[in-house]
Amino acid sequence: MKDPEHELEFHTPAGRPERLSAVWDRDREVRGRHPLVARRGRLGDGWRVWQVRLPGTARGDERAREALEHEVGAAVALHRAVGDGPHGQLFTRLVGYDLDASEPFVVYAPRRGRALADCGAQLNGKQLHVLMRGLVQAVRLLEHVGYVCRAISPDRIWWDGRSAWLSELFGAVPTGQPRTAFGEEPWAAPEQRAGVGESDARDDVWSVARVMYAVFAGHPGPATGPPADLDAYPGLTALSDAGAFSPRAADRPGPRRVLRLLDVDDPSRGVPLDDLEAGRLDFDEKLAAKRRSLGLAAPAGGQDDAARVGGGAPRAARPWWRSGGRGAR
Repeated sequence: MKDPEHELEFHTPAGRPERLSAVWDRDREVRGRHPLVARRGRLGDGWRVWQVRLPGTARGDERAREALEHEVGAAVALHRAVGDGPHGQLFTRLVGYDLDASEPFVVYAPRRGRALADCGAQLNGKQLHVLMRGLVQAVRLLEHVGYVCRAISPDRIWWDGRSAWLSELFGAVPTGQPRTAFGEEPWAAPEQRAGVGESDARDDVWSVARVMYAVFAGHPGPATGPPADLDAYPGLTALSDAGAFSPRAADRPGPRRVLRLLDVDDPSRGVPLDDLEAGRLDFDEKLAAKRRSLGLAAPAGGQDDAARVGGGAPRAARPWWRSGGRGAR
């Protein structure tokens, strides 16, 4: 049964208020993100969307609220940086949000394709290059707008046969924020899982390297150090030569260096930082005022676990990287 039609008020990624009729399916749990819930729906004349929201019964859960605030902050910053241009396709499209609502929420366009965990072994050589290029460019754009994703894994990368993009940024935190234990091995960097030091784009570089190794090798490899058989996969040479598999962030390259080694353009080139900074400050000021009105502390971090949320094709019972197969063709 669907909920009765009603109106949804929200802010567009550009910050403009919007009000559209809305029809929602029933709520469902969001794996690993309790107490948040998700639901699919239609806005206006039938625009398909899906929404992640903090229900009123959990409005006192500060960690869940902070994680949602960081997620929206990163998505808004990226929209202001790249809009609907080609590089905006590296991320799930943000439709709108309202963090002032009695039940704060974020709304996304539906995903296309399938999670990489369900199709990675089918990628050919050209597709593998497209995948690696897209992931590093996405990490670079996040670095440019001041965020670390922290949740890059085969479950959270989407592929439609021609391009790849990151799922919603539910694990994102500002660059330089003290790390909190987050993520699963081997996808999350050792320092990130341990919760030591400060969040850094090189955390995401580790994640990209481990995902790419899993696609090539057909298994995830060791959790804390470089796989012993990297030389068997020439397609990983740029990552391995740069030190992307190093267990220490200080020894890993930043995304800009990896892009140079791959001979791929930096997607942040020409994006003015000053304009982005003004938008971030405006967003942060409004968010801080809202938190003060609710008597909440300033945001301090994300959550402990990572999860895939809403929409898309069903998960395979055993993803390619757990099946013992031969890996990518």
